[in-house]
Amino acid sequence: MAQLLQSLSYYQQGVGSNPVRQIGMSVDEMDYFSLELAKAKSDQEKSAIAETMAKTISFSPESDHYQELWPLVKDDLLNIFSRTQIAKALSRTMPAEKKRSVLS
Repeated sequence: MAQLLQSLSYYQQGVGSNPVRQIGMSVDEMDYFSLELAKAKSDQEKSAIAETMAKTISFSPESDHYQELWPLVKDDLLNIFSRTQIAKALSRTMPAEKKRSVLS
């Protein structure tokens, strides 16, 4: 259980101290760059913004860390999914009275 919680803390926004992102930036940061590109007046400004964004993505140390930890996340997701499927199946076969006692 501790390993599950530790691995989830690396990936869930706001849970760990430093969320790990696949491309090194959040969706908000991508939106910021998109807005800046839209506001840019010259091709030179657009090029500079695009270059900054590309450097942020390609030189992100988070990318390697993400690739290293992704198998843990995948295992966690499969584990969570299988447990919820089992719980759903059990709830379908459980008598109503038993459900009430479990839920109260």
